[in-house]
Amino acid sequence: MGRAVDIPDEIYTRLEQQARARGITVVQLIAQLQEEAQRARLSAAIGSLQAKGVLLNVTPHPSVADFHPVQVEGVSLSEIIVQERR
Repeated sequence: MGRAVDIPDEIYTRLEQQARARGITVVQLIAQLQEEAQRARLSAAIGSLQAKGVLLNVTPHPSVADFHPVQVEGVSLSEIIVQERR
């Protein structure tokens, strides 16, 4: 769904220049700027909570690509649970 927004000429010109510098469209630039602002707000909120001592540590979730399962011998835990429930 599209929306029409009235943007002053000088602001739109700056948006066009920034979009050209990034090699994207103005619409894509606006979306990127919104995402960057959201990340900045989240980072500020986390920093504020950490400063108050409410949030001790936030670690980024490891990527699925970083996951390397360890192969072990024997019956799997899932199979043991199934057997015990029978």
